Amino acid sequence: MLNLYKGLGRIRNKITSISVELSALRKIDDPSLIEFQHVTWVIQMLDAMVLEQVATGEDALDDWRDLAPDEVARIEQQLPSERPASDELGSN
Repeated sequence: MLNLYKGLGRIRNKITSISVELSALRKIDDPSLIEFQHVTWVIQMLDAMVLEQVATGEDALDDWRDLAPDEVARIEQQLPSERPASDELGSN
């Protein structure tokens, strides 16, 4: 579970950095490049997929909380502090 969160966090960080890089590099006057709106759509789609996996992880923790509350508490202490808010999980 912990590795799931760490891996998803790395993916989200990479998505953010690539989005910033692409925004800085796009050239509107060069028609040989892919339009930025398409790149943005892909990044948003990937981000939604990652958030879905995070929601799955959150659900798994909730399921296990009743059976092994101490273990879940230990796992939650090790999770990255920058976990998405629950309202963010349902926004995409």
